[in-house]
Amino acid sequence: QHTGCRRWAVRTGVGTGPASNARLTTDGSVEASAYRESVRSLDAQVALVADVRSRSGVILGAGAAASAFLGSEALANSKLTLWAALAAGLFIVSAGLLVAVLYPRQMHFSGDGCEVLEHYRDREPRDVLAHLVEDYATAWKSNRSALDPEGPNWRRWIGSELFPLFRLGTVLMVADVVLWLIALWRR
Repeated sequence: QHTGCRRWAVRTGVGTGPASNARLTTDGSVEASAYRESVRSLDAQVALVADVRSRSGVILGAGAAASAFLGSEALANSKLTLWAALAAGLFIVSAGLLVAVLYPRQMHFSGDGCEVLEHYRDREPRDVLAHLVEDYATAWKSNRSALDPEGPNWRRWIGSELFPLFRLGTVLMVADVVLWLIALWRR
């Protein structure tokens, strides 16, 4: 019995359609279908992390360029106004948040083939697949909590999770550009 697997399978859609009691693959192995689905889920997480990090880099670069151009104009007369100081400070905070998104985190997106051979060499293929599905489900859940646990959580807005850091960094970078524009307008 693989009790942890059942909850994971229902959440990802394996075993919940009209054919939930039927075999899900052409080779007759429900475990093989669950394995493919678990690998697909981890692949989707890899793509999501890469996408968020890529967007973070783009926003950081665009914000740095905008702050450089607008800041040089706002400070052209060598007078530091309150708006310019706020904009500079906000840029530092937002850049720090976006760099934190780019910082490497320990996430697990695959298994070790040597470990699989060591631990499962003498088992039936269906048992191996079932255990791998459980292992990958554990990795998926662990990665999910590092990305964004249970969606937006206002108590942990500035946590170590990628999505809240990305959201806050993006909002603050936009606010930074607005403050530079106000500093230019008020000079």
